[in-house]
Amino acid sequence: MTSERKRRANRNNAAKSTGPKSLAGKRRSKNNALRHGFAAASGGSLENAEEIKALTETLLQSIAGASIDAARNAASAEIDIIRIRKARTVAQSRLLNFLSLTDVEITTLNDTIRKLNDYERRAISRRKKAFNALLDGC
Repeated sequence: MTSERKRRANRNNAAKSTGPKSLAGKRRSKNNALRHGFAAASGGSLENAEEIKALTETLLQSIAGASIDAARNAASAEIDIIRIRKARTVAQSRLLNFLSLTDVEITTLNDTIRKLNDYERRAISRRKKAFNALLDGC
């Protein structure tokens, strides 16, 4: 059972960590997802629109009664996973040439790979949720 003291502390901490309050802070944090291009879902990206559309149509044909929104979300998440894995492969192949890299470049590549792993984990979670919604709608 949680003590009253701990419950009060949790409430106080939650009140402090609700994100930016000012308009400038909200604007700044809004752009955080665009920094690497992977944190934001590819659904709004024109460069992936054709791939997402084709995969959405394939899903709609394969799963009778599926909603178009759920199929589009699943397709977008799948395309994101493919993009992230390609980018990670490029970073890892550059890392294989570590003898020609400086310490700073190696550190930067390791950080990039770590971030890509985080983005992939989120995209996999989005894909799982989207496919669950897709199959539940049938």
